[in-house]
Amino acid sequence: MSSLSRNSSAKSIPQEGKENESSPTHADVKQMLEGTECHFTWKPVEHGHIPPGCSFIAKIKDKRIIYERGNEQFLMVTYDLLLAYEHGRQEDLSKARDILQRVQRKIANMDVATSEEKEALQYLTSCNLANVNFLMGDPDTAREGLLKTKKYSESPERVKAQILCAKAAAYSEYSKESFSYSLELYREGVILDQGNYNLHFGVGMILRRIRRIETVDGIPTEEEEMAMRKAIEMRRCHSSLIFLAESLREHARALAIRKISRHRIPELNGEALALYIEVYKDPSADGKTLVRCGDGFMKLPKHMRDLQKAEECFLKAYALCPNNNMVNHKLGVFYIEVKESHILAEKYLLAAIDPSNGKGNFAAHATYVNLKLMDDPLFDVSTEWQVMLERYPDIFDQIYLHISQMQYFSQYDPGTGLHHAKDTLDALVQLKKPIQTFGCTHHLSHDGRRLKLRYPPRNYAHVHLLDGLQYLQRRLPEKRVVIESMMEKLRMWMDSYVIEPENVRYE
Repeated sequence: MSSLSRNSSAKSIPQEGKENESSPTHADVKQMLEGTECHFTWKPVEHGHIPPGCSFIAKIKDKRIIYERGNEQFLMVTYDLLLAYEHGRQEDLSKARDILQRVQRKIANMDVATSEEKEALQYLTSCNLANVNFLMGDPDTAREGLLKTKKYSESPERVKAQILCAKAAAYSEYSKESFSYSLELYREGVILDQGNYNLHFGVGMILRRIRRIETVDGIPTEEEEMAMRKAIEMRRCHSSLIFLAESLREHARALAIRKISRHRIPELNGEALALYIEVYKDPSADGKTLVRCGDGFMKLPKHMRDLQKAEECFLKAYALCPNNNMVNHKLGVFYIEVKESHILAEKYLLAAIDPSNGKGNFAAHATYVNLKLMDDPLFDVSTEWQVMLERYPDIFDQIYLHISQMQYFSQYDPGTGLHHAKDTLDALVQLKKPIQTFGCTHHLSHDGRRLKLRYPPRNYAHVHLLDGLQYLQRRLPEKRVVIESMMEKLRMWMDSYVIEPENVRYE
């Protein structure tokens, strides 16, 4: 049984128009809707620890704009559909219906999309619209729309593959916890349509995301690199070139750290550099591609690094999209690490975390905090971390923040450190797999001065937490029973979900 059919009937959709619930039409339409494959029956938001009230509208709009600028019509409309779902989830069903009706009108005029893409989008739009009409208390219109729509089971395999692609994208946007399921969907889509660029690219992209979360300096799997190479064979475009370059560079770095297969390191870095140069020379490269390219030039080994090209890429990207939080973040990092101009760095980092420029950028905010800890002895880091906890609800970000606070405050206020250790444990045990994260970049000296670590510790979250609890056990002997209980709870979680780090892979 496919992933789509396995999941679609698992949950019923929310209900409105309760005055009609007892009517035969209402029950019949509800059953018909539960058999459809679309965002309102997938409910991607329910597959992860997402606090109530979180809105993803800004994030989805940003992604949609990227695909619109690249004339990626299928992906652009896919994110229109996801946007309609998100408006519906935010109880703005009228807005959701407006978006879906607009999409329905323009599908036929999509001049770049394939016939399979159009058919998949038409199916998804019709099913989503039927769900919205039903939720707005109009089951008759919902039924009429469904009767005109070909059933998913009757669709050709290539159309099903496109629907799988849309579902995988939806799951990947709401929670990092759903990345593994997105990967399963992308893989299933590749089986149905071996010639689909978006599916091969999706496999490589999501494997890279999983690797960065779940391994410490992990070597990319062969599947990750091969998926990107396959995507490049089909369409030699900026996205696939840059992502392959990043995988190759990270592969070389991991080999160097582990001191294995050293003969492969120059080859991997050389190919990555060639790909970066190819993108750098292309005048049509967009802002996000350029900033990734500049980041690559910065992070290559010292003898291959090209800081001049890196700066050119960053400044070109900034000229194209001055309000983009990723562009501003990387410019901030560049001015910290290369130019050593903290005033300029702070300017760009503040732009990266400005709420008016989008949903925010957690990594940029963490960089900003570290910069202020380094430069400003009066900086109120406790308040800023609290702001971040409220602004970034993703459980992975929350764990990073709790660990940072545990490590930082335990040094001079062990009681507060223990409080943050409890928060870390409460968040971590909600997960069913280990994740990697950085530790706090600053320690405190005995007289309270902030001491920056040159290389912030990067390890699995449970390792950071266990180390922190062991430290607190020595500092707080009166809390021995409480801390031992926490350590036992953590070890039980580790026994259930932690395997050898080398094996946390997706082959």
